[in-house]
Amino acid sequence: MRAARKPKATSQPAWTPASVTFTARHDHRPCSPGVVTATSACTFWVGAHCYRSPGALRTRAGLRRGETVLINGATGTTGQVAVQIAKHLGAERVIATGRSSDALARLVELGADATVDLTATADAVRDALAEHFADGGVDVVLDYLSGPPTETVLAALASSHKAAGPVRYVIAGTSAGASTSVPTSVLGSTPIMLMGAGIGAVRVPDIIQASAEALQIAGSANVQIDVAEVPLAQVAQAWTADHGRSRVVFTV
Repeated sequence: MRAARKPKATSQPAWTPASVTFTARHDHRPCSPGVVTATSACTFWVGAHCYRSPGALRTRAGLRRGETVLINGATGTTGQVAVQIAKHLGAERVIATGRSSDALARLVELGADATVDLTATADAVRDALAEHFADGGVDVVLDYLSGPPTETVLAALASSHKAAGPVRYVIAGTSAGASTSVPTSVLGSTPIMLMGAGIGAVRVPDIIQASAEALQIAGSANVQIDVAEVPLAQVAQAWTADHGRSRVVFTV
């Protein structure tokens, strides 16, 4: 079984199988049919990419029990897992943002305490975030977007963050922009620590450990991932099929 990126409606290749072989035993003998489930395959994928994934909650942000977490751009597979791992690690409150109302509703089912729809105007998003931040502030931000959505979050923090400690702000993705403008007024008025989560920002031994921890947590926390199982023989049909936000897993 192999996990693959979700196909998009295009005639061009939209994904490639992950270069990972799954085994069920420590002696690395091949798995018996059915041993590796679709969910465990996707969990392995998330763990293997942990330097930009929920593992950053612990390795970069140092999330502690009882804290409040904002996950910016949480409606993808990695964001779904991040919400669940944040709750498992003891976050008292998890706020999730995204552009799909259905996906945001799904995040509530998975443990998010509040959601913010990013399809609203920047001012409306800023005000909604500021309202959430005003009640105790936010301790950790895990941001998969960058660009304008990140600038909106920073503006909301500057206007409403009241917590004594600094916000540990981890930028783990750039799906909404390759750069982010940070006004000096934000840095001057808000206690904040900005950091990345890519290779170079995180040492390789820490990446390996974070990946192992994420897999262990995912197993013990019974992490749920929305998957679409497709027999490998149907790869041609799956190439352009619409599977929504589910991650495609080919079964053999």
